[in-house]
Amino acid sequence: AFGLPLAPLVLRATLTATGTPQGSGGNIGPRPNLRSALPALGVPRIALSGSFLPGTSYDVTLNGPAGALYILFRSSSLLNVPFAIPPYGYLLLASPITRLGSGHLDGTGTAVYTNTLPGNSVPGTTFANFQGWQRYGGAGVGAFTNYAPLVVQ
Repeated sequence: AFGLPLAPLVLRATLTATGTPQGSGGNIGPRPNLRSALPALGVPRIALSGSFLPGTSYDVTLNGPAGALYILFRSSSLLNVPFAIPPYGYLLLASPITRLGSGHLDGTGTAVYTNTLPGNSVPGTTFANFQGWQRYGGAGVGAFTNYAPLVVQ
């Protein structure tokens, strides 16, 4: 996912540290919590916020390593089969793809893109799917983010 292999002991320590304690019973260790582990590993991610009502604004937030180069994309649909782009991972968006912006994540590892849903957007439909790409370090060190669908409310 990062363009470099993740050491097994690093992954094990992260899953242990971010997992849910086992509680009573045998000693098999904490239950993995991937929602906590991925940010702890610095995996680039994307999230949407807003009311998602027609005519209102929404934010697309990219998170990753501070200073990382990023590109934000939008598409109306997803690929049936993700397209592998080694060593960065998988592009999930289908053509046509619109490049919304690029730059460097700020000192906190964040970039925010703000826009407004058209007033004639139909509730219950997917307005767009967003995905980002980030490069940190040298060539071949980076990853695609997850994708995030914006469903009109």
